[in-house]
Amino acid sequence: MLLMSVIGLIGCLVFFLVYQRYIPVVGVKKVTSCQEVESAILIDVRDFHEVKTKPCEDALHIPLPYLKRQYGDIPKNEVVIIVSDAVLKNLTVRQLSRKGVRVKGYWCL
Repeated sequence: MLLMSVIGLIGCLVFFLVYQRYIPVVGVKKVTSCQEVESAILIDVRDFHEVKTKPCEDALHIPLPYLKRQYGDIPKNEVVIIVSDAVLKNLTVRQLSRKGVRVKGYWCL
């Protein structure tokens, strides 16, 4: 009985981790041009070395590991996030949504 409870708990934990990273976020569209970003604030959540190779001067740079403690620097308007892959997009959108920030779209560089 105890073994089944432990296995169930581990199964729930694995599902949660897979969901956070790999299940796509619904309602966040891909941005392909600067005209779509006009009214939103750009937030670059890529790592420092990725930003250095492909910089975006108009964006506020807060890497994902620092987002939890620096989300207060983000105005509560609509934001467009700059990401490097789908996993980073899913994690960022979920984290910002929990903090009350509306993510309008994402830009994959």
